[in-house]
Amino acid sequence: MDNNSERDAKEEEEEEEQQKQQQQQQQQQQQQQQQQQQQQQQQQQQQQQQQQQQQQQQQQQQQQQQQQQQQQQQQ
Repeated sequence: MDNNSERDAKEEEEEEEQQKQQQQQQQQQQQQQQQQQQQQQQQQQQQQQQQQQQQQQQQQQQQQQQQQQQQQQQQ
């Protein structure tokens, strides 16, 4: 092999390595995006739980009102 063909072979190897590294980076980015989506889903679930708690509080208030009405009738 003369100098030129050796240089060509080295350049090809370097290009292949760069391409591999780029592919790995892309895969990592995709994984990060998936994690973000999971976090968003968790946040939505938390919001739903908060809404349920609010509904329970409203029900308790209604019960209190009914008790007050009963007391007035007894008097």
